[in-house]
Amino acid sequence: MANLYQKMNAAFHVGKHRIAIRETPIPKISEDEYLIKTKACAICGSDLRWWSREATNEIHGHESIGIVVDAGRNATAFQEGDRVIPYVIRGCGRCAFCSRGFYIYCKQNTGITTGFAEYQAVPERYLMDVPGCFNDEEATLLGDNLGTPLRALRKASVEEGETAVVFGLGPLGLIAIQGLLFFGAENVIGIDVQKNRCDIATELGATLTLDASTVDFHRQVFRITKGIGAHVVINTVDAADAAAAAFNLLRPGGRLILIAGNCTGYGGQGELRGRAERQIIGTFYFPRTDYEENIRIVRSGLINLKRLVSHVYPFEEINEAFEMRFKNPDKCLKVVIGL
Repeated sequence: MANLYQKMNAAFHVGKHRIAIRETPIPKISEDEYLIKTKACAICGSDLRWWSREATNEIHGHESIGIVVDAGRNATAFQEGDRVIPYVIRGCGRCAFCSRGFYIYCKQNTGITTGFAEYQAVPERYLMDVPGCFNDEEATLLGDNLGTPLRALRKASVEEGETAVVFGLGPLGLIAIQGLLFFGAENVIGIDVQKNRCDIATELGATLTLDASTVDFHRQVFRITKGIGAHVVINTVDAADAAAAAFNLLRPGGRLILIAGNCTGYGGQGELRGRAERQIIGTFYFPRTDYEENIRIVRSGLINLKRLVSHVYPFEEINEAFEMRFKNPDKCLKVVIGL
């Protein structure tokens, strides 16, 4: 490994909508870390937050897949050549939550966000094994993209025969569509403003899709449910009025699960009080302990990840990849960058 720790290429955010690939030192690993050679990293919808700001001069990216190329002397769980993805929420490692694998609840948690670089240093406890049945592009979806909606559905306590609505049909919403069918929902309705995404949701099993740019989706949901509303609504849209619109699709006793959006806008209206007993449940990422069960669900053939990858770009075209992802939502779904 004497020649390994030289220079690597990494993508730095150098300005609003501008990324530059530069040489930078390969990270040194500690006794408990692995050096990972990144093979691919997908663009997450949340990457818009930094991409649209002024320069951070940092490396970003958190939906990556790579192979182990070196290990610290205390890192023994993986071998050279193993394919792994990072669990991107890093906890303190000492609190009650971290001891149970719930790094998302740790008060000191931070993110592992160096996926747009040729190499990453990752502690052993934040790596997850990737089965050989997944190619690199699919594997970038096994963490955030798969775990987040499946966590939301578990918190929704979906019961057989229920009617569910997914608000927003990007990659998270399309996995939620498939997951709702797996968990037993009878009627699964998808809502989006992009017709191409509605079409893919239908292809993946949605009972009905509604193009919110052309139809009154609120009226249609209540027509389909005979004036009662949905048992469960999953909101994946990070817009100011999306959560309120999603909430208003619920029947009495219904559950709104917020993957995105917030609870503002309900004050003084009385929807959360009294006999209706509608619930708003927040969710964020997924516990590390969910990973093996999530993999089992996908391997059973019940969730199609491959259909969600619409574009793969080489590393040197990372700017074009971001332009496609955020300026052409009618032409793409998950955009992956190969390194």
